Amino acid sequence: MIPFAGPNWFIYPHSRYVQSTGFNRGILGFGDTLAGYSSQNRSLSFSTYTETTHTAFGLSKIQGMPCPSPTHVYSLKGYSAGAYTSNITKIQGFTNAESTVTIGFTTERRGGCLPMPHFQRARMYYAGGYSDSLASYRTDITYVIQNTETSVTVGAVLNAARHMAATFFNRTDAFFVDGYTTGGGGTSTMDKYAFSNDTISASTGDPLGAVKQPCGFSSDTIGYRIQGEGIGYTSNYKWTFSTSTWSTAVNTGVNSGQIFGAGSFVNPTEGAVWGGYNDFFAKRLVYRLAWATETWTDSSYTTGDANAGFILYHTTY
Repeated sequence: MIPFAGPNWFIYPHSRYVQSTGFNRGILGFGDTLAGYSSQNRSLSFSTYTETTHTAFGLSKIQGMPCPSPTHVYSLKGYSAGAYTSNITKIQGFTNAESTVTIGFTTERRGGCLPMPHFQRARMYYAGGYSDSLASYRTDITYVIQNTETSVTVGAVLNAARHMAATFFNRTDAFFVDGYTTGGGGTSTMDKYAFSNDTISASTGDPLGAVKQPCGFSSDTIGYRIQGEGIGYTSNYKWTFSTSTWSTAVNTGVNSGQIFGAGSFVNPTEGAVWGGYNDFFAKRLVYRLAWATETWTDSSYTTGDANAGFILYHTTY
């Protein structure tokens, strides 16, 4: 990929497909590989679905919150060596160089609502999570201003605490659904966050009930909640932004067991669920959903690694 100066909407207009990054590969960084936490640094081509191995990152961790800027990928906070870490890894999207950034939150936490929504590539929104120091599931919302790398705590809070919940979003609003909540169980509720005035309102909850660690991704018109751990774990649901209604969505080809803790990527023609657990084993699954036909394609892949596990948390660039 040729590095152009300026924002990365040269591949397709930023005014569309708000979750997509404009980059043509994804980073497989950090996470849980069944053999322990990972500092692996790999990239996955979205055209060939093959991996390239890079120099490992400086820290092994899980539940860091990933979000892209026009030039970088951030992995904010996380859990490392049995404790919370405030580490923020910043990866240059063109050279793959790693650096660290110090950005403090009013309430430090890990594992917020995924994927982390962004607004015009200027803010990264961190909603919910779990605070190890306070031993509590959180309702906090923080956004990071990308050009100054500073944080702002939003006055509004989620109506329900959410840890490892799903997110989908369009140009005006983000929706946070399901996830772990106070007491360690799941919640089926959903919150709507308005970017324009930083306010929260309750929306219709997940029709299937409480789902933990679901995957979320968004087209221009629909947000998808993909499987997860809990009731109805083999089912997918979709949220139509224009009508604010839920409806059933076609399932992936993997319905023998729940897909949970997975990441996602989006481009102008499709969204995908990527990695995570299926049947309680970490997998290299890539299931792609075509927007136009709402049909799934299995692009799962394997490598020659002795460790067959896959990375649980990652981000796209």
